[in-house]
Amino acid sequence: MFRILILSVLIFLPFYSFAQKIDRPNQNNQNSKELQVIDSLLLKNESDPNLYLKQGMILEKEYKYSKALKSFEKAYQFDSTNTTIISELAETNNNLGNYRQALPYFKKLFVLDTLNTINAIRLSRAFFNLRNYQEPFQILLGVYQRDSSNVYVCKQLAFSAMRTGNDSLAIELYSRVIPQNPTDLNNYTNLASLYQKQNLYDQAVETLESGISVFPESE
Repeated sequence: MFRILILSVLIFLPFYSFAQKIDRPNQNNQNSKELQVIDSLLLKNESDPNLYLKQGMILEKEYKYSKALKSFEKAYQFDSTNTTIISELAETNNNLGNYRQALPYFKKLFVLDTLNTINAIRLSRAFFNLRNYQEPFQILLGVYQRDSSNVYVCKQLAFSAMRTGNDSLAIELYSRVIPQNPTDLNNYTNLASLYQKQNLYDQAVETLESGISVFPESE
């Protein structure tokens, strides 16, 4: 039975791959047609932010980030309060490695809704990209104080605490994170490094041994 299943996969896999190859040009043709329609509509109304937004999203799907960015910038020029446009500007700049240009847009999204955890995480990561750890430490600490059950926030706060010299807090947080996220090797190495910095060598060794037990190939 198993051999029949494998044989079926080998037979049908080429057809599946061929179907995907056909589908991609079809999608590109559809995108091209939509872009042509948008271009014609912009000739009649060149100040419509939604048209530029749609244009940018299509270009983004085609991985044409530089062209998409220009469309999003045009959309923002006519509507600077639209959170979707702001978000696209933030993420597209980020994808292009324009971390400094992305930061103001991430900040604006956060200011518009300071209680939004996703916005707080995105802004913190934007700061991380610029090697700034103090700002995200304060942002993530606020999120953590509201909801200490979010493992991802706890982990990011631990990292920023470590980077800003808040070693005791970082140790406490990593100690909480590891049982809930035991398959992230960075948690073990960071915690061991913190223990070593505090001259707690036994704890450092124990932490590394725990990590090795989860990742035996790292021995």
